[in-house]
Amino acid sequence: MVDVIITAYNAHETIRKSLMSIQIQYIKDKIKVYIIDDASDKPYNYLLDEFKDLDITLYRLEKNSGPGVARNKGLELSNSEYIMFLDADDMFINEYSIRTLYELMKDNDLVVGVVEEELEDGSIFYIDNPDRCLHAKMYRRSIIDKYDIRFPEIYRHEDCAFHELYFFTNPRTYYINEYVYLYRFNKKSLTHNKNGYDEFLNYKSLIEGTIYSFEKAEKYNLNKRIMEDTLATTLLFLFYEYQLYYNQPYSYELFEWIKPLVEIYKRFYEYLNEEYLLYYYIDFGNNYRIIPYISWDEFIDKASK
Repeated sequence: MVDVIITAYNAHETIRKSLMSIQIQYIKDKIKVYIIDDASDKPYNYLLDEFKDLDITLYRLEKNSGPGVARNKGLELSNSEYIMFLDADDMFINEYSIRTLYELMKDNDLVVGVVEEELEDGSIFYIDNPDRCLHAKMYRRSIIDKYDIRFPEIYRHEDCAFHELYFFTNPRTYYINEYVYLYRFNKKSLTHNKNGYDEFLNYKSLIEGTIYSFEKAEKYNLNKRIMEDTLATTLLFLFYEYQLYYNQPYSYELFEWIKPLVEIYKRFYEYLNEEYLLYYYIDFGNNYRIIPYISWDEFIDKASK
C-alpha cells in the first residue's frame, strides 16, 4: 500500500484537481489518502462525499502550524509501507505516476521521478530528479521510522530537511527519467508569496532546516560522505547567494543565522578538504557567473565571529 499525505491550508480552489489526479491512478485500490487540514477557514468534509471511491482520512489541526507540523501528523496517522507527499495545489501527471514508482520500490528504498513545474505565464519548466524537495518521490516507511525522520516545525524548507535526513541514511535510490508530478503555479502559496526581505528570510529557514537534519544525522551516525556533499553545496550556495544581497542593509543577518552551520562545517573539516571544496566552488562559480565581493575564507571567518 501507498500513503499519499496532502497538507492543505485554504486550498479549496485547487485540492479537487489534486484528488482527481489520484482518483485516476491505475493502482487506486492500493492508495490511502491522508488530508491534513492546517486549520483552514472552512473544513474539507465535502470531499469525502465527492471522492467516495478514494480511501480518504481527513484530520483537522486546531491551529495553523505550517506544513512541517501538518506532514508530521500525516506520518503519525498513516501506516502503509510506502509514503508519498502531494501539495494541495499540485497534481500527479497521469494515471501511471504512482504505479511507476511503486513497482520500482521492491528493490529500492527511494524512487525519484521528474517534476514538471508550471510557471506564472503557463509555460512548463522541467526539473530532472530534484535533490531536496519531496515532489515525485516515494519513500520507505521502515527507514523513516527507524531513524525517526520527521519535518522540522518551520514554514519553509522543511521538505529539504526531511529529504536530506532520509538521504543521509544512504538509501538504495533509483532515478527514472519519467514525468510523474506537476508542480503548479499558485500565487497564494508560501513558495510564491514573497518579495524583498521576505524572500531573503528563505535563507534563514534553509539554514534552520539543514541544522536540524545534521543534528539528527549525527545522533544516528549516518553516512558522512553524503552529509559532507550536502554541507559543501549548502554553504557554497549561501556564499554565492550572499553576493546577491551584499549591498542590502540586512545582508549581515545571514552571518547570524549561519553561525551554527559553520560550527558543523568545522566538525566536518577533515572531510571538506581544499580540493573537495574547490570542485564545488568552481561548479557554483560557473553557474552563478559573478565575481564575489568577499572570498570564501572571509565568508567563513565572518560567520565564525
